[in-house]
Amino acid sequence: MVDLNFDGYQIMRLAEMLKVRAACSHLPAAQPEPIPRHVLKIDLPDDIRYEVSQATDAQIARLTQCLDRFPSVAGIELSSPSGD
Repeated sequence: MVDLNFDGYQIMRLAEMLKVRAACSHLPAAQPEPIPRHVLKIDLPDDIRYEVSQATDAQIARLTQCLDRFPSVAGIELSSPSGD
């Protein structure tokens, strides 16, 4: 699992999160988790998560390169399915 954290105000952060999600969602084996359909904007998660359990190290590196292009991405955390 790859978790992204963002800088900025709530509204700006949401727009930037969607921009980053769209730009980096084309990579194989690194799919973003779905956005809930029926939720208020204020209740949306404040991060983006990519499922990478089937990704190779090279695919994770490509995802990281894509995410690094965006200054608003304040942090990238890689964790295993068990949360480690």
